[in-house]
Amino acid sequence: MGKEFALAIPLYLLLILIEAGYGAWKKQHLYRFNDTIANLNSGVLSVIYGFGPKATLFFMYVWVYEHCRIADYPKTWWTFVLFLVITDFCAYWFHRFSHEINLLWGSHKVHHQSEDFNFSVALRQSANGLIPSVVFFLPAAFFGVDPASFALMSTLNLVYQFLMHTKIIGKLPKPIEYIFCTPSHHRVHHGMNPKYLDKNYGGILILWDRWFGTFQQEEEAVKYGITTPFNSWNPVWANIVHFIYIFKTVPTIHNFYDKMKFIFGKPGWLPEENGGPIPPKDRPIGYKIYDTTLSPSIKAYVLFQFIISFSLFYFVYMNRSQFTNNEFYAYFGLPMVWSFINISGLSEGKGWAWMSEILRNAISPIVLFYLIHDLHAFVLPYSLACICSLVGLFFLRSELDDELTRIKEQWLKFF
Repeated sequence: MGKEFALAIPLYLLLILIEAGYGAWKKQHLYRFNDTIANLNSGVLSVIYGFGPKATLFFMYVWVYEHCRIADYPKTWWTFVLFLVITDFCAYWFHRFSHEINLLWGSHKVHHQSEDFNFSVALRQSANGLIPSVVFFLPAAFFGVDPASFALMSTLNLVYQFLMHTKIIGKLPKPIEYIFCTPSHHRVHHGMNPKYLDKNYGGILILWDRWFGTFQQEEEAVKYGITTPFNSWNPVWANIVHFIYIFKTVPTIHNFYDKMKFIFGKPGWLPEENGGPIPPKDRPIGYKIYDTTLSPSIKAYVLFQFIISFSLFYFVYMNRSQFTNNEFYAYFGLPMVWSFINISGLSEGKGWAWMSEILRNAISPIVLFYLIHDLHAFVLPYSLACICSLVGLFFLRSELDDELTRIKEQWLKFF
């Protein structure tokens, strides 16, 4: 399944380019540079750090299927439909509880942080969201959905969901809108308008929402994002910010029952001693979505680094079997995290990112060359890219002078 997904990546990128091109042709501002790069970086992190949880989920799924299933089914068209419905039903409840349980929301909110809505947002996924999913998908194994079919149905669900993340498709004919999840339904799901919050969880079928009371028609204009804006391009921070909030808040809650309710209850709930539940807030009139202005040279550097990092990711993904888990995370996972942190810092005009990039580009090729003896053919072009990056950083310094001067003054005060 890994290779199949890797082969689908170019198709995803092609669809993103087509949608962006269509938007430009129609003079619709569908994509922003910073947001798109942040979305794609989040997607890469979710794949890299999803290997372990995905393998664990599949191992447990196979065990339950082999030892606990209550039925076996023939390979026919109707079992294909049945398996798709069962898997989609499990996905509905996993998705719903990811919005209704604070701890799970910490993972899933990564997907909702973008204030745009396009195909790149579909790839903006959590790096740790697969861990709790095992609880919700094991019933499919219990009811007899074999592992190969489960993998296929899960993939179909993901591909279908990717296509739902677009504004260029309006409402479809009523029979389709009634049965299936459509872009219109999913736009509602991504809205932070009070009437749109916690609605339309369906993956392929919207019938679950109609039957379980979570359906909402698209009516007023959708305001995308979350009620408390994220205001950062950092994909690593995106994955941990809510868990830090939980970790800091729990010690301030004195009653054990209230602690558990805060962790496992609805997001936004707090006991009265902490101010009580936080009501959903609509955006004030005149609100401007988060963005940062980049000079052409910084934008070119960020784009170049994304291409290099994505190429490294794709190469490793296609050759995943050559590495142990420890090698994979040490040689590629950590350097890529470092790169994404720096890219986001440069996009936000942070001087520390410039200094950190110099260090990363100087160290990474040396470490890779020393550790990966049988992949020198790849390390050489990567090293050349790092050298080019160091040259580019030299010319970028003047654009970050004020920030670098501020950092220098702070260090002088410290010492």
